[in-house]
Amino acid sequence: MHRVAIIGAGQLGSRHLQGLARIDIPVEIIVVDPSKASLGVARNRFLEIHNRESVESVTYVGSLGEVPGKLDLAIVATTADIRGKVVKEVLDRGLTKKMVLEKVVFQSFSECEWARSLFSENGILCWVNCPRRTLDIYRRIKGLVSGEGKLFYSVYGGEWGLGCNAIHFVDQVFFLTGCRDYRMDVSGLDESVYGSKRKGFFEVSGLLRGVFANGSELLLYSHRTSAAPLMVAILAENHHVIIDEANGVARVSGKKVGWQWDEWRFMIPFQSEQTHIFVKDIVLTETCALTPFQESSEQHGPLLRALSDFFSLRIEIESGRCPIT
Repeated sequence: MHRVAIIGAGQLGSRHLQGLARIDIPVEIIVVDPSKASLGVARNRFLEIHNRESVESVTYVGSLGEVPGKLDLAIVATTADIRGKVVKEVLDRGLTKKMVLEKVVFQSFSECEWARSLFSENGILCWVNCPRRTLDIYRRIKGLVSGEGKLFYSVYGGEWGLGCNAIHFVDQVFFLTGCRDYRMDVSGLDESVYGSKRKGFFEVSGLLRGVFANGSELLLYSHRTSAAPLMVAILAENHHVIIDEANGVARVSGKKVGWQWDEWRFMIPFQSEQTHIFVKDIVLTETCALTPFQESSEQHGPLLRALSDFFSLRIEIESGRCPIT
């Protein structure tokens, strides 16, 4: 029997629970959240999934101190501001040596370094939930552009949570190019910051520009007053791809076919359709297709440092901290 905890039963945590309900190996699930209301929402969402035959039990508790016994995996789906404290408590209590963290993982690069050292010293296996690299469409694109050197990768649309979602696309450039050295330029951001959907957190709009050591560029543009759909464009030496994730359409052209356009259809699964896949992989094989924490911490560093400097000039925050989640 495999025992899995979901820590944080908010929007993401409850969707992880729905996903875990679909698993096809025997599991016991523990959901941890101090909010009775959040636990209630999670319970209701779990019951919406009908094919949950492999779930032996679900226990809802208010604290980690109430978790009964050891775990095979902990999914930490809290907000980023408290994730470090939660990770430390999980390890101090000796609950598990395998974790999946939501992103952004922490609000400062110093916390990333702290966690990297802690995980190394204690033999912790950890991954970060940046799932695009696990999807067939992006694996297929990697097969096209692999070996072509630098990429020009752009993401643009109406307000799409630039600060909290940028890490997904940094992860994509790491995945597609293998280059793990970059800097983040915030000079194109709009001057003002604004409150995000979650109380106590902030967002940015405008342009973020990542410049990679191999010459690749990442341009992320969010138009705060627009509702335009998110679009992704990838340009390599011999291929050009334009991706409309919302409608599940990719237009692909290449040098070998005279730059004629082909259309690929795909689906981006919800989190509730993905969690069971990585959980099964981790508990059975101690590996999965998500981003390893070591690599993700390298992705977070330049982004968090650049954004924390940007925020510190506009709102009163702790030095080195980036108030996104």
